[in-house]
Amino acid sequence: MLYPTRFPFIIVIAMLFNSPSRGDFVINAGDHVLQANTANQTIPIFAFFTSSAAHSVTSTGGLQFNVRLGDGAGVAGSAPVFQGASVPAAGTQTGIQFAGTIWDGLAAVDIVGTAPVDLGNGVVAGQFGSMGISFITNSNFRVLSAGPQLVAKLVIDTTGVSSGTFAITLDGAELGKTYFQSATDVNLAGNTFVNNGRFIVSVPEPSTLALICCATLTGMAIRRRNAKSHL
Repeated sequence: MLYPTRFPFIIVIAMLFNSPSRGDFVINAGDHVLQANTANQTIPIFAFFTSSAAHSVTSTGGLQFNVRLGDGAGVAGSAPVFQGASVPAAGTQTGIQFAGTIWDGLAAVDIVGTAPVDLGNGVVAGQFGSMGISFITNSNFRVLSAGPQLVAKLVIDTTGVSSGTFAITLDGAELGKTYFQSATDVNLAGNTFVNNGRFIVSVPEPSTLALICCATLTGMAIRRRNAKSHL
């Protein structure tokens, strides 16, 4: 999947300006650009640790990830929603994915929750996602450093949406705040800070499409020339 985000250094700069003054975990939703009327678009979510002598909690054994897109009231076909027309089986990585993040490797993990979620009475909340991941063995954990590290991916469907700016809320009242857990499953909500973000849905301008086509044709010409030089 493509990561339709702005350049990584913008994310890092945003983290630095929004960081808390004491040492804790910080999850940064960031600002992103998605294509209009397109399914299966990925938004990466990064976190980092800002060190402080007053706080020594640097390791984590899991993450409870609660997200609201937009105002939460949007439905598929008219607003951006988590990928998936219906609520998946619990633990299925559809609208929120942990594969390819810091949680990979070492030991098996336990994944619970869904995205989108079921609000009851058959109502699918396409703009809400709530999933948790934790190591099955408490002796396994991850250590966050000062640099940004990928902790989750949002998979968004903008089918039927031509434009607009939509919030990424990690501490909404409906699902509660996103937070890390310790290696022994202790709730670290008090040590977790979130910076909410947004994404813009837009149709590429003709000039942008022209640049993409030009770059593609140039790349093809170079590959052909290189191939001939090896004959």
